[in-house]
Amino acid sequence: LFKTNIKDAYSQYLNKEIATDNEENMFLIILVSAIICIGLTMYMFAKLGTVPLMGIIFGVKGTDVAHVRGMISSSRVMNPYIQNLIVLGLTPTLSFIAFLYAKITKKNRWRILFLALFIASIFVKTYNYSKSPVVFYLIMFVFIIIVTNGMIPIKKVFSLGVVCVLIMMLMYFRSGYDFHDGIYIYNGPI
Repeated sequence: LFKTNIKDAYSQYLNKEIATDNEENMFLIILVSAIICIGLTMYMFAKLGTVPLMGIIFGVKGTDVAHVRGMISSSRVMNPYIQNLIVLGLTPTLSFIAFLYAKITKKNRWRILFLALFIASIFVKTYNYSKSPVVFYLIMFVFIIIVTNGMIPIKKVFSLGVVCVLIMMLMYFRSGYDFHDGIYIYNGPI
């Protein structure tokens, strides 16, 4: 339609250096957004009265995780749009942006901001005792590295896969899942 060679345009786009124009302004925007997201995340956990990741890590024996997960999922601690869009959606997205800027600029302020957003995102991804969103969140970093570096050695991808499986297994173990009953497609790590 527009007499554009899409292959050439896409190839130029992929080979173009990543630009960090207006990095100072971008940092301020991401910082303010991060403060809002982290503040709302802390508010959400305060209203929930629990931090599920801590429950998974330190595992309280006798806790019915399925029951607590249902209660958390059905409770309304804040406006669902704010919870879903800002806390559960924007926090991890900001961590990806901060990761990219930290990787490209190699500045400590971006690294610290990324670390804070990464920790908040891990807490957010487990806010209702779910386990697999953490793994999918971590896998997104693989895609970001592939886009920025062009590739990742297969050994690193395999290592990340092993780490992700171990994280899920640990989370299932800590949340009281009984592996002696068997592993089924609708119940358990699969």
